[in-house]
Amino acid sequence: MQVRKVEVEERILESAKAEFLEKGYSGASVARIAKGAGVSVGNFYRYYADKASLLDAVVGKVYRYIPKFIADLASTITVMHMPLEEFSTFMSKEMLRVFWKHKTELAILLNKCKGTRYGKFRIVIERLVYAIVKSRNFGERKPSEHEKLIARLIATGYVNGLLEVLDRDWNGEDFTEPVRKLTLFFFDIIRN
Repeated sequence: MQVRKVEVEERILESAKAEFLEKGYSGASVARIAKGAGVSVGNFYRYYADKASLLDAVVGKVYRYIPKFIADLASTITVMHMPLEEFSTFMSKEMLRVFWKHKTELAILLNKCKGTRYGKFRIVIERLVYAIVKSRNFGERKPSEHEKLIARLIATGYVNGLLEVLDRDWNGEDFTEPVRKLTLFFFDIIRN
């Protein structure tokens, strides 16, 4: 029986992240991933049954964790009732803590998984952000159709903005200020 080596598995995962980021899931090649990891294709298959199981290993934990994280934020009364300045500072720190730590996996999930079971991840995230926008702006009041549309557009814009910020090559400290300003901008739109 072949013993799996942790360092080989880590090299395969790192190579897969780079390949998925560059080519997307559908354009990714097991042969290129194996070559990037410095292993043969046959050895790759000792670690992963196929490209889909490799994608699960790369993004599965983040796919399960991030929606729960956002839903937990949305259900926290204290967070939903913070003044906007405090809310934006809090959100930027939480985004740094969670999103920045998983930025590669998020980039893959949000942009590179078309045609997989993860393909609708962006929609899931946008719906969760929409719930936060609705809660902060309307509370228990039922918003009009016009207000719902605006809230959906805000959620979509906010998620797109976060992706732009995450896509930049800077350190974590530089990340918080753009997220804080982005949060201020998008979460203050309805009130103005």
